[in-house]
Amino acid sequence: RGCTSGDEREREDQSHAVKYFSAESQPLMEFLRSIRAHKLGLVFERRLRSQENPQYRKMIIQHMDLETVESRLKEGFYSGSSVKFFRDLLLIVNNALVFFPANSPESAAASEIRAVVSKEIYQKQHCSKSESSSGK
Repeated sequence: RGCTSGDEREREDQSHAVKYFSAESQPLMEFLRSIRAHKLGLVFERRLRSQENPQYRKMIIQHMDLETVESRLKEGFYSGSSVKFFRDLLLIVNNALVFFPANSPESAAASEIRAVVSKEIYQKQHCSKSESSSGK
Protein backbone atom coordinates (compact mmCIF):
# COMPACT_ATOMS: atom_id res chain seq x y z
CA ARG A 1 0.00 0.00 0.00
CA GLY A 2 2.36 2.69 -1.21
CA CYS A 3 -0.44 5.19 -1.83
CA THR A 4 -1.48 7.83 0.64
CA SER A 5 -5.01 9.05 1.06
CA GLY A 6 -6.07 12.60 0.40
CA ASP A 7 -6.45 13.15 4.14
CA GLU A 8 -2.87 12.01 4.79
CA ARG A 9 -1.53 14.29 2.05
CA GLU A 10 -3.51 17.20 3.48
CA ARG A 11 -2.08 16.55 6.96
CA GLU A 12 1.43 16.41 5.46
CA ASP A 13 0.82 19.73 3.66
CA GLN A 14 -0.48 21.32 6.87
CA SER A 15 2.48 19.94 8.81
CA HIS A 16 4.86 21.42 6.24
CA ALA A 17 3.06 24.77 6.47
CA VAL A 18 3.32 24.74 10.28
CA LYS A 19 7.06 23.96 10.09
CA TYR A 20 7.53 26.71 7.48
CA PHE A 21 5.57 29.17 9.60
CA SER A 22 7.51 28.27 12.70
CA ALA A 23 10.91 28.60 11.09
CA GLU A 24 10.25 31.86 9.29
CA SER A 25 8.05 33.61 11.85
CA GLN A 26 9.43 32.36 15.15
CA PRO A 27 11.64 35.42 15.84
CA LEU A 28 8.74 37.77 15.07
CA MET A 29 6.35 35.74 17.25
CA GLU A 30 8.86 35.82 20.12
CA PHE A 31 9.22 39.58 19.76
CA LEU A 32 5.43 39.95 19.73
CA ARG A 33 5.28 37.94 22.98
CA SER A 34 7.82 40.29 24.55
CA ILE A 35 5.65 43.28 23.61
CA ARG A 36 2.60 41.58 25.11
CA ALA A 37 4.57 40.88 28.30
CA HIS A 38 5.13 44.62 28.80
CA LYS A 39 3.43 45.85 31.98
CA LEU A 40 0.89 47.81 29.91
CA GLY A 41 0.93 45.60 26.82
CA LEU A 42 -2.71 44.64 27.35
CA VAL A 43 -3.70 48.19 26.39
CA PHE A 44 -2.68 47.34 22.82
CA GLU A 45 -4.13 43.82 22.71
CA ARG A 46 -7.41 44.75 20.98
CA ARG A 47 -9.55 47.78 20.25
CA LEU A 48 -10.60 49.44 23.51
CA ARG A 49 -14.09 50.82 24.13
CA SER A 50 -12.60 54.32 24.17
CA GLN A 51 -11.38 53.64 20.63
CA GLU A 52 -14.85 52.88 19.33
CA ASN A 53 -16.06 56.46 19.50
CA PRO A 54 -16.32 58.90 16.58
CA GLN A 55 -13.43 61.03 17.88
CA TYR A 56 -11.06 58.05 17.60
CA ARG A 57 -12.25 57.38 14.05
CA LYS A 58 -11.61 61.02 13.11
CA MET A 59 -8.10 60.99 14.57
CA ILE A 60 -6.92 57.51 13.60
CA ILE A 61 -7.00 56.52 9.94
CA GLN A 62 -5.92 52.90 10.35
CA HIS A 63 -6.52 51.02 13.59
CA MET A 64 -4.04 48.31 14.54
CA ASP A 65 -3.77 46.08 17.62
CA LEU A 66 -1.67 43.13 18.79
CA GLU A 67 -4.41 40.58 17.99
CA THR A 68 -4.43 41.77 14.38
CA VAL A 69 -0.63 41.59 14.20
CA GLU A 70 -0.70 38.02 15.53
CA SER A 71 -3.42 37.03 13.02
CA ARG A 72 -1.42 38.53 10.17
CA LEU A 73 1.68 36.72 11.39
CA LYS A 74 -0.15 33.38 11.47
CA GLU A 75 -1.67 34.02 8.02
CA GLY A 76 1.75 34.70 6.51
CA PHE A 77 1.08 38.38 5.80
CA TYR A 78 4.59 39.26 6.98
CA SER A 79 6.32 36.43 5.06
CA GLY A 80 9.56 37.69 3.63
CA SER A 81 9.06 41.17 5.06
CA SER A 82 9.65 41.91 8.71
CA VAL A 83 9.37 45.58 7.66
CA LYS A 84 5.56 45.21 7.50
CA PHE A 85 5.57 43.57 10.94
CA PHE A 86 7.51 46.42 12.53
CA ARG A 87 5.44 48.99 10.62
CA ASP A 88 2.28 47.58 12.19
CA LEU A 89 3.82 47.62 15.68
CA LEU A 90 4.85 51.25 15.19
CA LEU A 91 1.35 52.02 13.91
CA ILE A 92 -0.08 50.69 17.19
CA VAL A 93 2.12 52.91 19.34
CA ASN A 94 1.80 55.96 17.10
CA ASN A 95 -2.00 55.65 17.16
CA ALA A 96 -1.87 55.55 20.97
CA LEU A 97 0.42 58.59 21.09
CA VAL A 98 -1.98 60.52 18.85
CA PHE A 99 -5.19 59.48 20.60
CA PHE A 100 -4.38 59.33 24.32
CA PRO A 101 -3.35 62.38 26.38
CA ALA A 102 0.42 62.83 26.75
CA ASN A 103 0.31 62.22 30.52
CA SER A 104 -1.81 59.04 30.30
CA PRO A 105 -0.56 55.53 31.16
CA GLU A 106 -1.40 54.47 27.59
CA SER A 107 0.81 57.18 26.16
CA ALA A 108 3.64 56.26 28.55
CA ALA A 109 3.32 52.60 27.56
CA ALA A 110 3.31 53.53 23.88
CA SER A 111 6.51 55.54 24.31
CA GLU A 112 8.22 52.63 26.09
CA ILE A 113 7.10 50.10 23.50
CA ARG A 114 8.12 52.41 20.65
CA ALA A 115 11.63 52.53 22.14
CA VAL A 116 11.74 48.71 22.31
CA VAL A 117 10.51 48.35 18.72
CA SER A 118 12.92 51.02 17.45
CA LYS A 119 15.82 49.29 19.19
CA GLU A 120 14.87 45.96 17.60
CA ILE A 121 14.64 47.57 14.15
CA TYR A 122 18.07 49.17 14.64
CA GLN A 123 19.59 45.85 15.73
CA LYS A 124 18.10 44.00 12.76
CA GLN A 125 19.39 46.64 10.33
CA HIS A 126 22.81 46.69 11.99
CA CYS A 127 23.07 42.87 11.92
CA SER A 128 22.04 42.62 8.27
CA LYS A 129 24.54 45.33 7.27
CA SER A 130 27.42 43.66 9.11
CA GLU A 131 26.49 40.25 7.68
CA SER A 132 26.42 41.63 4.13
CA SER A 133 29.71 43.53 4.53
CA SER A 134 31.50 40.54 6.11
CA GLY A 135 30.36 38.34 3.23
CA LYS A 136 32.21 40.43 0.64
